[in-house]
Amino acid sequence: MRRLIDGPKDYLHSRVGGPYEICNDTDLEAYNATYWLYEYALDAVETHNASWEDFGDAEGILSSYMLIFRDEETGSIHEQGLQAADISPRGVNILNAAVSGKDAEELFELWRYDLFQEAREAG
Repeated sequence: MRRLIDGPKDYLHSRVGGPYEICNDTDLEAYNATYWLYEYALDAVETHNASWEDFGDAEGILSSYMLIFRDEETGSIHEQGLQAADISPRGVNILNAAVSGKDAEELFELWRYDLFQEAREAG
């Protein structure tokens, strides 16, 4: 069995009673994966002298960071990249916006709002 040791966090989750409880899990996973990638890229820019232009576009960010798994039986480490489909077209647009100097946090806020509204309407 593989266990994720580095990858997207549950920034938003569908926990019972939570504001996103009824949201589509695929939408939440796309948000979480996009935000995780954005945080890594932002850290590279803010603390490691990288620039957003170094990434080129969303594909550059996607190819820069890997999910890391450990096989619990053998202890071996496996890496797996994320694809544009994993973060949705909206996630790709947000990463492209960040690379081009736009306020990605504002775009994430709008995405969270849309997910929240989706959950309220479904409930």
